[in-house]
Amino acid sequence: MGRPKPPAPAAPVVNELSFPNARGQRLYAIEVLPPAGSAACVVVWAHGHGEHSRRKLAVFEAWAARGIAVFSLDHHGMGASEPHEPAQRLLVQSMGHLVDDFADYAAFAAKRHPELEGRPWFAGGYSIGGLTAALAVLRWQEEWAGLALYAPAIGAVMTVLTRIQKFLGPCLDAAVPNLAICQPVVAEALNPDPAAVAAYLADPLCYSGRTRIRTAFQYNKGMEVAEIEAPRLRVPLYCEHAKGDALARWEDSREFCASVASEDVTWTASEGGCHDGLSSSDAPAIAARMGDWMLAKAAAAKGGKAADAAAQTTKK
Repeated sequence: MGRPKPPAPAAPVVNELSFPNARGQRLYAIEVLPPAGSAACVVVWAHGHGEHSRRKLAVFEAWAARGIAVFSLDHHGMGASEPHEPAQRLLVQSMGHLVDDFADYAAFAAKRHPELEGRPWFAGGYSIGGLTAALAVLRWQEEWAGLALYAPAIGAVMTVLTRIQKFLGPCLDAAVPNLAICQPVVAEALNPDPAAVAAYLADPLCYSGRTRIRTAFQYNKGMEVAEIEAPRLRVPLYCEHAKGDALARWEDSREFCASVASEDVTWTASEGGCHDGLSSSDAPAIAARMGDWMLAKAAAAKGGKAADAAAQTTKK
């Protein structure tokens, strides 16, 4: 008689929920939780422009399996979140609204899960979500144990057309804010793999049209604020960006990391790759590196604050 097989490890728990933001919109969100009592830390994650929280579910489940509780919301007017009226979809009236919603979901999650009190809470995000997370941490640094970013939209790749649009931005924003004429979401630019392109285009919650003027203008304002405020950032920072990114400049991420006040910065510029690396074949390796970093910081944290003795700089 052979030995009995050990029980399979408990799978992460995925819950779908919604909550109201301060502007009366109901936002869709997910939480991906480690088996009961095994959470070492928490990350609140913001997705990119035109997508939704469940697109990175495989990454979230990998993190949760390692003891990282994940909370992610659909930005207002994106994914399954309100408003659903066509004229209001992907309309960001203020970058501050994305930041407020991000912080409100973190507070909602903390109240919903009192068992996570005392765990280190990280803010994280990808693309515009990375910008959102960075601005949230800059506004409430004392609330966060660190900031984890992948391909943040700290600066965009500029074409002749986008330079003209940026120059005319204030005038266009005042005259026709809802007009969708700015840089479109191109699936091939996110990830050129044909299977990834097909999956993105087949996802009814993903958007592949042009960006509204007001939305693009607010994103640009957010990038300007992040650049100005970066020297105030004191929390531990992880940032990874692929040099093959066709949408967000990896050099801008490098400059952001170099300008922060934090003495605990991990910066990685990976060769090749694409903007949406977390939905590519590289996603498991990227998720593992980010998970390693969060767990290491959690182990070094004291009462939710990173231990000063653990601060190391790995800028390269």
